[in-house]
Amino acid sequence: RRWNKQDFAASAANAACIDVGVSLGSCKGKGRALLCTMLRRGARTIAVACATAYVLWVLASVVAWVSHLGARLPTLGPYLAGGGAPNLSRAEASLVQLARANIPAALGFVLPHTLLRPARLARYAGIQWSRLLYNFVAAASLHVFLVGFVPHASPPLVTLPVMPGVHATLSAGALALAFFALVAEPRTWGLLGVPQALGVPLSQILMPSARMDVITWQGICVHDRFGPLGFFAFSGLSILPQDVSISDVVVRFTAAAYLRVFSRAFRSWVEKVESTHLLIWAVRASLVLVAVTGTDSVVRGRVATEAVAEALAGAVITAGLPQLGRTACVAAVGTGLTALLRTLERTHTSKKIR
Repeated sequence: RRWNKQDFAASAANAACIDVGVSLGSCKGKGRALLCTMLRRGARTIAVACATAYVLWVLASVVAWVSHLGARLPTLGPYLAGGGAPNLSRAEASLVQLARANIPAALGFVLPHTLLRPARLARYAGIQWSRLLYNFVAAASLHVFLVGFVPHASPPLVTLPVMPGVHATLSAGALALAFFALVAEPRTWGLLGVPQALGVPLSQILMPSARMDVITWQGICVHDRFGPLGFFAFSGLSILPQDVSISDVVVRFTAAAYLRVFSRAFRSWVEKVESTHLLIWAVRASLVLVAVTGTDSVVRGRVATEAVAEALAGAVITAGLPQLGRTACVAAVGTGLTALLRTLERTHTSKKIR
């Protein structure tokens, strides 16, 4: 059969239609793959943003919680983890009940925070997600501790000689500035694991020194941005509660012991800012002495005992005494603090009976 011009034209048209169909089909396949990639990246970005916001929220809530800011500023409490202050309605006078209520929650934070380091989590979740997962688990377990914490049922050991309104304003302002200093530092995001989870190459990620913890890093950020005076206002005054109780002493002692024993970054940094650190201790002791002079003799003796115990604990653990072993020092001070608590409990019980 001879082909004429019409046959060639029809054949060319059919071939063109086939090529267009293949091109449209390939475009649809590429478009679907591109859409799926965009959806996956969007979901990952949202997940990373939510996890990071939660970690930062818990961190800010912890600083507010130790200073009872949620109780001093009731309008702020509902927006903070654990209400921004210990729940005094759950207070218990028995040390056994306190141990049953608080030790499991404390271990629930300490054990994962100590054992499930990012390097170990990388074996299961991958290096991309390990650091963010580590911080998220630490924040969640700390959140559980703040919500379930049971304080000791005892009167305040000392009330700071500072006007409540001035103290609350100072605490809220220092917390806001400390939070700003933390998020404004580019290395914070690497510490939290944000760029790693978003797929940024490791060579382009800014990180603090090795084995840095976020509590120490927050203090470093405040000190670097606002200087020794800013750090003094944040750590020395603003994070102190207006009414210092036995529970506050125990929580602060435990946190200080944990940082000084297990955080190499904290110990090395404290050595660099030793003068500021000693100034903070001196101001705290002065506040205690001023408060004690305005109390009766019974409370004065109790406060003096507490002040001596806290000062000795801080001095011993800060110095470290490496030649004797930090663990032995912490155990000795912990034993003394336990005996002090039992004495105060018996005193409080005898006063109730009278």
